[in-house]
Amino acid sequence: MGKKGKEIVGSAVNEIVNMLKRAYADEMMAFHFYWYTSIYMQGLGFATLATTFRTNGMGELKHAELLADRLNQLGSAAFSNPAEWVKNSNVGDVDPEKYLTMKNAVQKAMEIAGKVTEHYNEIAKKTQHTDYVTYEIVAEILIEEVKEEQDLEDILTNLEV
Repeated sequence: MGKKGKEIVGSAVNEIVNMLKRAYADEMMAFHFYWYTSIYMQGLGFATLATTFRTNGMGELKHAELLADRLNQLGSAAFSNPAEWVKNSNVGDVDPEKYLTMKNAVQKAMEIAGKVTEHYNEIAKKTQHTDYVTYEIVAEILIEEVKEEQDLEDILTNLEV
C-alpha cells in the first residue's frame, strides 16, 4: 500500500486487516455452501432454487475478490488454505451436505447471510471515519448481503405456502 494510504488508515490497519480476512473466510464458506447445494439439492422445484444458489455463490466469489484486492492494498493477503476459512470464519464449519433439502438449504443460507451481514456492519462502523476505501467496499457488499437475506426470506415464505 502506498505511503499516504497507510497514513490514512493509521494504527487501525491490523484490526481492519483481521476483520477483512474473516470476511473473506465468510465469503469463501458461503460460496462453497451455495455452489455445493446448487449441485446436490433435492426436492420438487430444486432446479429454480439451484439457479438462485449458483448466482448467489458467484456473488460471494465476487465479494471475496473485492476483499482480497483490498487486503493486498493493505499489505496483506487473504487466506490461501480452505482449512483457514473454516477456522477464521464467523459462520463456522458449514457442511453443505447436511442441508440438501430446499427448506433446510434456504434456512442455512439465511443463517449464513445474517452472520455475514453482522460482520460487515461491524467493519463499516469501524472504518466509516478512518478508512474510506474499505468502508466503500464493505458498504457495497453490505447492501448486497442485506438484499440477499431478504430474497432468501421471501423464498422461504413461498416454500411454506
